[in-house]
Parts: sequence; C-alpha cells; structure tokens
Amino acid sequence: MFPTLPQVASEFRGGKISPPRLVILGPPAGGKGTQCELLVEMLGVVHLSTGNILRQAIQDTTPLGLKAQQFMDQGELVPDDLIVDVVLSRLAESDCKTRGWLLDGFPRTARQAEALLTAQGGMAAPDCVLELEVPDTEVIRRIAGRRVDPVTGKTYHIEFNPPPSDVAHRVEQRSDDTEEKIRTRLSQFHSHAEAVRTAFEKHQGEFGAIQVMPACGYQAPPAIARAFADFALQQAAKRSLELIRRDISKRLKRRIEAGNRGVYHVPNQQEKPSFPVRANVRALSTQHCARLVPEYEQRAKPVRGMIRELLRRLRVV
Repeated sequence: MFPTLPQVASEFRGGKISPPRLVILGPPAGGKGTQCELLVEMLGVVHLSTGNILRQAIQDTTPLGLKAQQFMDQGELVPDDLIVDVVLSRLAESDCKTRGWLLDGFPRTARQAEALLTAQGGMAAPDCVLELEVPDTEVIRRIAGRRVDPVTGKTYHIEFNPPPSDVAHRVEQRSDDTEEKIRTRLSQFHSHAEAVRTAFEKHQGEFGAIQVMPACGYQAPPAIARAFADFALQQAAKRSLELIRRDISKRLKRRIEAGNRGVYHVPNQQEKPSFPVRANVRALSTQHCARLVPEYEQRAKPVRGMIRELLRRLRVV
C-alpha cells in the first residue's frame, strides 16, 4: 500500500531532497507509537523518543549519558537541560542528517521547544508537527483497561484485546495505570501542551513558519499517517527548493572585475572595486543572472518531479 522505504529514503540519502524533520505530539496513549511505526515505514526517517535516546546514550557511555545515569541512579529526574542536550546531540548524528528524523513526544515543555527551535543555528527546527487530539475520557479508557501478564510480559486490554481464558486469572494492572495516576499525567500534559504548540506556531525560522497539523485520534491510523507523510514531503520539497534558491542567490552576489578577473562578494566583500569597475561589474552580473535563472529551473525541476512521484505513491490506496 505504501512506497517501500528504499524508494523514499534513497532520494534523501542521495541529497536530492532534504530529509524530513518531524515532531509528533499528543497525550499518553494518544496513538503516537502507532503513527511513528507507520511514518517510519513510509518515509524511512529515524524514530527518536526521549527514553530510547537516554538509554542509548547511557549504553554507549557518552559524557551526556553518564551524567544522566548519575541522576537516575539516585532516583532523581533527569534535568530538563540535560535531556535537551542528549536529544540535540542525537539529532546531529549522521543517520538523522541523511534520513531525517521523527521526534516522538519531544518537546514536552515550551523551554524544550525553544531549545529545539534555536539549536544548530535554527537548522534543527522541524518542518512540521503532527498533534494528535484525544479526549481525556478516551485516554483513561485506553490506559486503565491495560493488563500485563507477569509471566510473559505481554500486554492485553480488557475491552480491545482481552487476555485468553487460561491467563486471565493472572494478568495485572500496572501501578501507574490507575485512573488517579492517569489523571495526574494528563494534568501535566495539558499544563504544557498549549505553550508547546504556540512555540511552534509563532516560530519564524530559516525556512518560514512551522506548520502544526492537528489530527483526531479517533481516525484510522493509516489515514492520519498518510496525510501527515504527504504534508511532510511537501514541506521537505519547499526546503529543498529554498536551499537551491539560496545557492543561486549567493552566486548572484559574486562580482567579477572586468580587468583582472578579481572576484568580490557583496555585501561581505573585503576589497571593494573602484567606481569605474563597479559599472562593468553590474553589466557582467546582469549577464551572469541571465545564465543562473535557467540553472535554478534546471536544478529545481527534478526535485519537483521526485516529490510529485513520492506523493503519488503515498496517495495510492
């Protein structure tokens, strides 16, 4: 039903299209895990959750991982600043740069959002955000009904996926799945959700505003994932075309002195040509522009074509 991972990811690895940078937000048990599985299948991006990133950093004994381990060994929460540093360090690794990334449940606070938006000179800002909307009553229903078999570790649900009769007598509810604790977690989520969304919506970065796509958690998961993947590819295309435009623009600012072929750059030139030379430079730059505009179209055309084809594959049911 979906394009295979190599069909999409190869375009990113080849540098033909800027790989997607995505964030998925939503309440606990809101369906983020399911969406991440589908989006990884469709786009081949690297799935990153805070818990997995922390565990990997600790396992790899990185300096940041060792710091996090100290807090965890003492039974303390890992500080916000350290979590941000660990996440940003992971985003800078080669697989995230070549395949793109999908942050699952991060950022959780406005402070984390601002850190993500300003990191790496703004280049770590996501292209778009998927926000899953699920009523509290449904979240409580999903979590409070979960049961775990202590023997096998398998998870069941008393309504959606009841345990077989031979194990029903031994399944247990996890201590943090009680309604009281779920309401506490939901309260914490709601206290930050609006501020996080606002931070993204108000951000004007290197490539313009970040689009937040809301989705009802009652919708079929494949339909949500396909719509968001479609949206993400279009945003990646815009960024790819903007990078081409900037490269062309940078080259247009180069000025060639008619006499000795000296090259200058405006406005960051260190040696300014004399006034008579500037007139010649303007004439040459006009000719240069006439050559570079068709070049933009030549470089942009295959990007547009690849995006159209990838979108066509995603939209095939």
